[in-house]
Amino acid sequence: MPAAFVLIRWEWFKLQRRWMPWILLAVLVASTQILYWAMYALNAVGELFLDTLLLPNGVGLGLTFGNTVLVVAVVIWTASALGSEYSWGTFRAVLAKGTGRWQFLAAIFALMAAIGVAWLLVVCIGMGISGLLVGIIEGEGSIATSGKWSTMFVQVSKSALAFVPYIAVAMFFTVLTTSANTATAITLIYRFIVEGAIVPIVIATTDTFDGAAGFVLGRAVDAWLSHESDSGGQGGMLAFAGADALTGNIHGLAVMAVYTVTLFAAAVWLFQRRDIGGAKGA
Repeated sequence: MPAAFVLIRWEWFKLQRRWMPWILLAVLVASTQILYWAMYALNAVGELFLDTLLLPNGVGLGLTFGNTVLVVAVVIWTASALGSEYSWGTFRAVLAKGTGRWQFLAAIFALMAAIGVAWLLVVCIGMGISGLLVGIIEGEGSIATSGKWSTMFVQVSKSALAFVPYIAVAMFFTVLTTSANTATAITLIYRFIVEGAIVPIVIATTDTFDGAAGFVLGRAVDAWLSHESDSGGQGGMLAFAGADALTGNIHGLAVMAVYTVTLFAAAVWLFQRRDIGGAKGA
């Protein structure tokens, strides 16, 4: 078995024994289910959007909220997994076995990406079950009249990449600060305060930032997930459609890739040039 897979398996063996990944998964599933059934309750009152709740559209509905919660969960878990190595002082034991520093970070990155995809699939399965139940309850044959299964699979595939750059962001700040809590706070402040509030305000108040706005990570992710509905119906919230949407998708993916590679390389550079201390007890 290649050394990289052995290292990833060992890291998973260590991390799966902790409560945090399972708690984060439970929160992720519960939050998307609460949103879904709240939407169903509203529909029962006004009969506004039953088609949106049925399969396969229901999966896309879950992803509209689930993508954001997934980023939060992945950031928290990435910072915790890497930051705990600083707190426990276990880096020395791992590196003493001949593991390269960049290999260790690469294993953490790959494991976090795999866990994120697994969490995403669990959310999608949960939304699929809910959509099936609503279809049975409403007697609609469980299938949305405007839904496309191919679009749903595209949605899931694109969402599986949307959170990956934030793994690199969380890893960089964890290596920079050697603190899981600090790295989590910085990353989430950047995601929700800088990208979610400050950048939109700047764009709305001045035109000078318009050209550079497309290179902000959050807006690049939005571009990657963007779509244009077809046939006047709900063609899927994250599907490819139209030349403008496709151009935005490619631009968004390219910017995401640059952020991921650059921040991961910066984390490796910092990690290789720092002394590894003992346990901090935090």
